[in-house]
Amino acid sequence: MKIYLDDERKTPKGWIRVFWPDEAIKLKKEKGIIKSMPRNFVHKLYDNWMKKNIHRFHQKPFISAKRKWGYHFKFNGITSSIKGHINKYGLSIAVEYENEVYDLIFDIDIIPTRSIDGYYCKLCDDAFINGDREDKPSIYPSKANLWEEHTLEPFLDWSNTFLIQSNCLCLSGNLHKGWTSAIIKNKEKAHNGNYDFIIPVKLN
Repeated sequence: MKIYLDDERKTPKGWIRVFWPDEAIKLKKEKGIIKSMPRNFVHKLYDNWMKKNIHRFHQKPFISAKRKWGYHFKFNGITSSIKGHINKYGLSIAVEYENEVYDLIFDIDIIPTRSIDGYYCKLCDDAFINGDREDKPSIYPSKANLWEEHTLEPFLDWSNTFLIQSNCLCLSGNLHKGWTSAIIKNKEKAHNGNYDFIIPVKLN
């Protein structure tokens, strides 16, 4: 298929005329020449869960980049230094400032494992067996249920607890010092502390 992208000149014989790049891309997708990036399990899970639960977020997350392995996301009304990532290994929130990654301020890893009774997280089960966790991990009827309760619900709780007007992002160190750290604290405690940078969590 030959596509002629032009809004002035006459379309050559045997070519299909379009006026905009988006039209050309759409036409190629319809003809199967190029395909949209397939949604993997993480894409489908995150999309479906967000459709049902986005209203529960005080500061709504939005996808900033789509990758084969998952998503990058940010939050409406929140400093752009706070950025999230989700892939098949879990969900994390990182702090980036002046092109430096300072720290992870939220991180949940997951290894879904199937048993006769359902799905559980192998990392949590190993921690229980080794005595690093008191309660035995729950078993869920599906991989999606495990992800929702183990990872996405805690993410929602964290977001509504920490991404609020009264909190600041406190940064210490830099790559030249050989170490960096980030933590979210109440504004009063933040300004009484010894930090290199203090950034309001919520934008005005």
